[in-house]
Amino acid sequence: MPGIYVHVPFQRAARPHDDAYTVEWSAPAARTYIGAVCAEIERYGRTLPTCAAETVYVGGGRPSLLAPNGLRRLLRHVRRHVDVSALHEVTLELHPLDATPAFLSALSAMGVTRVSLDARGLTPASLSAVEASFIHDDVRQSLDALHASDVESFSVDLLFGAPRQSPDDWRATLERAVEMGAPHITIIEWTGSADASSPDPEQTATLFRDATAFLTREDYHAYELTHFARPGHRAQHECDLLAHESYLGVGPSAHSFWWPSPRAHAEAHRWRNVDDLDAYVSRIDRDERPTASAETCSRRALAKEYIFLRLRTADGLALSRLDARYATERTQAFDARVARLMDEGLLERPADDRLRLTLDGRLQADGIVSFLTAAL
Repeated sequence: MPGIYVHVPFQRAARPHDDAYTVEWSAPAARTYIGAVCAEIERYGRTLPTCAAETVYVGGGRPSLLAPNGLRRLLRHVRRHVDVSALHEVTLELHPLDATPAFLSALSAMGVTRVSLDARGLTPASLSAVEASFIHDDVRQSLDALHASDVESFSVDLLFGAPRQSPDDWRATLERAVEMGAPHITIIEWTGSADASSPDPEQTATLFRDATAFLTREDYHAYELTHFARPGHRAQHECDLLAHESYLGVGPSAHSFWWPSPRAHAEAHRWRNVDDLDAYVSRIDRDERPTASAETCSRRALAKEYIFLRLRTADGLALSRLDARYATERTQAFDARVARLMDEGLLERPADDRLRLTLDGRLQADGIVSFLTAAL
């Protein structure tokens, strides 16, 4: 069990760029939620085969709305009911308004090793453009507090492509992230609020390209299309997802992906919890699985997923791994499409066994994956 994801649905204000399932925070709802999540973790501890968790990721929503006692109880339950002998990364998504020295000290004491800061922007203009509910000073203070804390590492999440965000605003935000010593930066494309105009695809592509070039010059490695890390600060939870490893999701709307056997040619399973807090709690109270849907994934579907994941990475797609783990039979049509994409400067072959997107290819990643996988 390389990864455990805990979805905390609470939020005080909607995030226009995020379609995750959320509900309005209240103290009674939070207490009920914590009890249900702990019960779900305990249930998995009884029903799933024993295997060691390597990472825990607490996301949402706004997980930092939970009081330290609630988070402490949640993480204590993970350690009590799951094999954590291999656990080496515990991440919490953090809202800037919650990043007080006292809260960060409590996180460190309960074993949180990494924080993902929902900064969105680092200048007044950029925060206004992405409709943030906090101001520049809030973000600056949260970064100062992170640097002064005992939390081992952190990421800064930044939005780009909002209609009112200028290229100068975006460049200033990136420069501030570097100046303020962020060891990891995640750039997230704006998807817009319901009443906002759609992002300009050409401008968005330019902002992405400029960010990649700038951060690379500043010694950040783009180990995934949108994840940039200084040496030693990659997010292991993200790396495991990109390697197509198992993960267990708990909480309302959480997704799970599970390889029941590590051997080649085994099928994998995927399921999703109900995206309704009341229904989730009710099922947990009845000792029922809170599942909304479930499927067994075919080898062909898994191979396509693996190609999609690996082509998002700097390491790229190992063809021998694809063949061995997913029992693929690559056709002449697949090889011809690879050759065509290489001729067009969208794909490169850094080694005989490996395919990797070029910078131009990264801007068309989804289309390239669809083009390739159609030939499997």
